Amino acid sequence: MVNRHQPFESWIFTSEELSGAESQALQEHLQECRSCLNLTQALQGMESHLRATPLLSPMPGFTARWETRLADTLLRQRRIQTFWVMMASIGGAVLLLLLTGWMILPLLRTPLPILLAWAYQSAGVFTYIRDLGQAFFTASGTIFNLIPITLWVAILVAMGSLGALWLVAYQRLTIPRRVF
Repeated sequence: MVNRHQPFESWIFTSEELSGAESQALQEHLQECRSCLNLTQALQGMESHLRATPLLSPMPGFTARWETRLADTLLRQRRIQTFWVMMASIGGAVLLLLLTGWMILPLLRTPLPILLAWAYQSAGVFTYIRDLGQAFFTASGTIFNLIPITLWVAILVAMGSLGALWLVAYQRLTIPRRVF
């Protein structure tokens, strides 16, 4: 069954401007089709009724109540989200602890190898730190003796000036300015 009301029904409801030929075809169709004419009149009546009806303003305090309810809703959503993130984190930590305990349990039956390995590793770390300290002090003493004292003073003054310059720039970039 062919719908003889198309494209006329679409043209009746469109908010775009029709071309001259489309407007002429629509007017001719409205003269012969009672259904489309009634549709056009109903649409025009509804639009005029909507334009004539005054807009209602909200009750006093509506905005404040809405903003309060929105803030409460957002706070409630954040609390729920925080709760579930905490529960997931705690659950993951408990699971990790259980898996680690399950893997370490056989080692705890005989703790002597673990204690010996720990003592060996600790001694190695302390030896490394001691050697590193000795190398640092030897190198710094050598460098200090190679560079004259006037150059050290110049380096310290330059570093102090750069530090002061950085503080001033940081202050200007981070403190908001008043706009009048």
